[in-house]
Amino acid sequence: MSKRAPQHYGDKLTLTSDPNSPLYAQAVTEINQMSEPELAALERFAQSIIAARLRNLAGVQLLILDDWGLEPLDAGARHDLYEILEERYGRRSTILTSQIPVDKWHAVIGEPTTS
Repeated sequence: MSKRAPQHYGDKLTLTSDPNSPLYAQAVTEINQMSEPELAALERFAQSIIAARLRNLAGVQLLILDDWGLEPLDAGARHDLYEILEERYGRRSTILTSQIPVDKWHAVIGEPTTS
């Protein structure tokens, strides 16, 4: 799983990567206290949410990725972007806007094979 910690809002589970979030420390503590089967169930749950969101993105007629490349991609973000673009290729329209020159995208993506 990526560096996202679950946040609980009533009966909803939200993921955050912001360590300054008020619930981040609480979520990390809760995760550290979970048993292995609980951690495995949480990971399966998070993966199912991510997979569902990726499927939803695949069906959107026009996906606009605005201000792309403001931060370098980590391995998880790189994988997600690849999955989204691969699923959409030849089927749906995707517009990517960026202030980063195209010749600098390799550094942002961080993986020569994927770039």
